[in-house]
Amino acid sequence: MFSSNYMKHELRWKIEQFRGLYHLPRMLQLDVDYDIVFSCSAVGAINDLCLDELDTRYLLAGYQDGSIVLFDMDATSDVDGQQIYQQLARIDKCPTLQHSTRRFRNELSPLVCIQWYPVDTGAFFTASLDKTVRVWDTNRLECVDVVELPASVSWIDLSKCATTHNLVAAALGSSEDGRAVLIDPIIGATALTLSGGHSPSGLSQVLWSIRSPHVVITGGHDGRVLFWDIRVTSKPVCSLDKYGDPSGSPYSSEATAHTGSVLSLSFATDGLHLFSWGGAGASEDALCLRMWSCSPDGISDGVFVDETRQLRWPQLRPVNFGTIYMDAVRTSGQNTSTSRVNTDQGQARAFSSEPRSRTIVPLRSRPKETPVRMAVASGASGTAWGAQASIVYAPCRSRIFLAMAEKYHASTRLVNRHYNRVRACVWNGKKQELYTCGMDGNLLAWPILTNPTTDIDEPSE
Repeated sequence: MFSSNYMKHELRWKIEQFRGLYHLPRMLQLDVDYDIVFSCSAVGAINDLCLDELDTRYLLAGYQDGSIVLFDMDATSDVDGQQIYQQLARIDKCPTLQHSTRRFRNELSPLVCIQWYPVDTGAFFTASLDKTVRVWDTNRLECVDVVELPASVSWIDLSKCATTHNLVAAALGSSEDGRAVLIDPIIGATALTLSGGHSPSGLSQVLWSIRSPHVVITGGHDGRVLFWDIRVTSKPVCSLDKYGDPSGSPYSSEATAHTGSVLSLSFATDGLHLFSWGGAGASEDALCLRMWSCSPDGISDGVFVDETRQLRWPQLRPVNFGTIYMDAVRTSGQNTSTSRVNTDQGQARAFSSEPRSRTIVPLRSRPKETPVRMAVASGASGTAWGAQASIVYAPCRSRIFLAMAEKYHASTRLVNRHYNRVRACVWNGKKQELYTCGMDGNLLAWPILTNPTTDIDEPSE
């Protein structure tokens, strides 16, 4: 028995050593492999992607015209040296619900967000611009229920660890009181409402905790990120503050996580850190990534601010990812853009380093940014305050921002491969590939290991 456990730990250590020396550095040097092609009949801008986490096999793509395409990532064909993913199915219309007594609009609306049902790939959910959340049957390729909401939906999410409920959290982007709603798909209606913490500018993101089935996190266009306990919905239990004091109160009505819209929220794979992507300072063209410890629900074992004192609520980690400035330049009637990453060379500090000399544009007067999907992959174990390090892939306008998040250290890279705004990044841990989509209609694959046939030069005659 002892020998067996020793061999398991020895094997795990060697795997981690291999990933640290060979695998992880390549995760920041990803590039598009144009020999990996997604073949589908749908055309137009792609608004969102979602890969199921049960089998890491089925990829959903939601298009601007409302159509949905399903890919089987385990079924590929090789044609002339290209690896082709064929579409498994396509939904381009919404037939009348035969088993429902209620009547709804049958036309499809542009998709905002698409999510798999966490415990079964037989169902998935979509949010559209027509103020609806739809429930789909994957096997029949039919819409089985439609939930109409009072305002447009900016994002939806489902809990991956809940065993006592199957609530769908929806962020309302244009609500007057800045609220999120929890939908019960069994009754097809709203079960709970989370309101009172955000400004009337509306919500941009919503996320379930992956370690607690009762904690919901909301992000708004006001730059606030709030933690809610669905058992006590009267007020948020915690707020993220970029200038926060560890000895202060866990919730403050003045706390802000970003100076600008919160565009994306995502947990590390172990659930011990939360990443937020959003506005960074005086200009609406400034973006930044921030890393926060987790969480206020009492399930923060293993996350420490030092060797003696355990964190009781989320705090900003002293990791400086820099600030990205997207300077838009208009020439000859066309929009071209350049970017620069501003990083401090000194020691990273546990509070925001946004420039204070610029004139800050009021949040309510800024144009609302579109929420995006950020991908987080696991890094080396134990290098982030005892937790796993993370590799983050975030859409940055028409570019991809890549970052390695470790204790007091951050390696970053900015890559331009799309021709228009990128809307989603999805990491396939089984194939070790990154998938990105955008408003240019391109669905691209970024593998760690490229096709060896592409590295062989043609023999000269």
